[in-house]
Amino acid sequence: MTWESRALAHGPYVVSFGTSGSEIFTGLTEGVPRHEGTPSGIPIRSTFGGDTLLDEIYTGQNHFVTVNFKEWRKTNAGSTPVNRNTLSIMNPFADATDQTNAESLDADGHFLGFTGIIGQSKWSLASALLFTAVTGTPAATWGPLYRRYYKAIVASDSTIMASFGAVERNVSLTFRILPVLLNASQITTARFHHFLDIYP
Repeated sequence: MTWESRALAHGPYVVSFGTSGSEIFTGLTEGVPRHEGTPSGIPIRSTFGGDTLLDEIYTGQNHFVTVNFKEWRKTNAGSTPVNRNTLSIMNPFADATDQTNAESLDADGHFLGFTGIIGQSKWSLASALLFTAVTGTPAATWGPLYRRYYKAIVASDSTIMASFGAVERNVSLTFRILPVLLNASQITTARFHHFLDIYP
């Protein structure tokens, strides 16, 4: 194998968020998006083996994604959004019914500071998170060209921090990736689907 033929898949990805298939560019990001997947299992041990792990019963997987957003507000080219409103991604739990005064609402419709209705389904509030490899990079050549997380929402107990001063206002968000069932066979076999990779 020559060096030129090595499948090094580095390269930047553009991040988009919204309705699956119609995601909107979130604007500039800082650093690289990071995926964390954790398979889980119930350990099987025997008193004869002490703490020796003999086997595990596989019990599923959980996935998280962390993205550092740089852009704060939505911008438009005419009536067409250029980038997604990061503020609305930070708090999907509240809506216009929570508004109590005009000062609490920006022109793009974000509801930071409002709790929203307790007891909502986070799966129902989640949106698609899309990574797209930049054309001409090794990532676009070797893939995935696209990675779509079907249901992404701000993870419970994650800390959302934003700086207010003469510094970059980078906002780091950790998303919990919730599963979907894409077809009838997956429903009957409980084969959940967290994300899909598309290769060139």
